[in-house]
Amino acid sequence: MRRIAGLALLAMVLAAAGCGGGDSEQSESRVVTVTGPHGKLAVKVPKGRPPKGLVIRDLRKGTGPAVRGPKDEIVVNYVNFEFSADHQLYDSWEQEGTSRFLLEETHPGWEIGLKGMREGGLRQLITPPRMEYGSATLVYVIEMVKVRHRS
Repeated sequence: MRRIAGLALLAMVLAAAGCGGGDSEQSESRVVTVTGPHGKLAVKVPKGRPPKGLVIRDLRKGTGPAVRGPKDEIVVNYVNFEFSADHQLYDSWEQEGTSRFLLEETHPGWEIGLKGMREGGLRQLITPPRMEYGSATLVYVIEMVKVRHRS
């Protein structure tokens, strides 16, 4: 029940915030709607060609412990789709549920993009192919559920 309430809150935060921000490279954007059993999420992505570098944008600042290094264990909910005309959805909490990783087990886009993110935060990443496992630029919206520091 707590998870459903958290996801409902996440959907409301994304919709209310419009995923906006002052990033200059994202000043012109389009809204991509991701639909699943827990409702719709509105995610802003830049128009045109994908950015060449990693884009990191906090949608909500967390107040808990921050991700510090590669040995940290993180528990996240996330939406992941391709930066393309059809915005193909790859993974999301709708498909996978809450996911647990060591930061070092993720790809470079997450290793760099999640450092400093605090528990309770919501962050959007746009990761170029060179920081992924494939050939596509991917867009993530990640909710940091838990951070546990390990040595």
